[in-house]
Amino acid sequence: HANIGMGNSMDQEIVWDVFTNLLDAATVLGNDKDPLVARVKQARAQLAWPEIGADGRLMEWARPFGEAEPGHRHISHLFGLHPGAQFTRDITPQLLDAARKTLDFRLANGGGHTGWSRAWLINFFARLGDGKAVDDNLRALLSKSTLPNLFDDHPPFQIDGNFGGAAGIVEALVQSHVAEQDAFAPGKMPRYIVDVLPALAPSWTTGEVRGLRARRRDGHETRLEPEHDPRRAQRARSNFDPRASTARLDDGRRQARSTGRVRGAAAVRAELRNRLRAAA
Repeated sequence: HANIGMGNSMDQEIVWDVFTNLLDAATVLGNDKDPLVARVKQARAQLAWPEIGADGRLMEWARPFGEAEPGHRHISHLFGLHPGAQFTRDITPQLLDAARKTLDFRLANGGGHTGWSRAWLINFFARLGDGKAVDDNLRALLSKSTLPNLFDDHPPFQIDGNFGGAAGIVEALVQSHVAEQDAFAPGKMPRYIVDVLPALAPSWTTGEVRGLRARRRDGHETRLEPEHDPRRAQRARSNFDPRASTARLDDGRRQARSTGRVRGAAAVRAELRNRLRAAA
């Protein structure tokens, strides 16, 4: 049996993403007067945003259908959380809360039982800023869904779990999908908020990662070296508010600089300088 629904959440979220990318690109390229741009802008305003059900979860369909598999491995209606950028803490906090309830419900009913599905969960929790959940699901991916040769075990093999798990680790370290206010202007590179260590796993007390690329004007690679002391890491995260500021890595001088509305900006800069080193 099958049902054809109109206004399903994933469909709306993908269309919103495509329309938004087109409008932003048109602004940067100076083509915002094109008739197509006007049509897309009008069409985007008419899209149906995802609804929140009576139980607080994000609705997958336009109507509250009963779920045949409450723990189903597909969580397509959270596209706006990842890989999309429609759900953000500043603009749509209620949708992030509903997405979290959706994830908790699916996991409580056996979700994440395939490698690629578990990798998807890692990325979702990274976007939600939950380092503990990132840690737990990454361990589950490696212990339950990974073969001795490190291939993702979705018989016989599925690369989605490998690529998705690696992507989730990156999302836990650096995120840059949220655009700054008035980020798009004719003839200028877009500006994005660079969120450093948004979902650091508690077990990652030391280590190094190189070659990460954020959505930045210069596109330089970044190297992060977390401190050995996890208490320092936690203190830096609690003092730094990515929703109200822009963090930029200053590669040439091996330090981190924070700009914007930051609580205790001087202390934050000192903490970040102690924790992070960025090399050109």
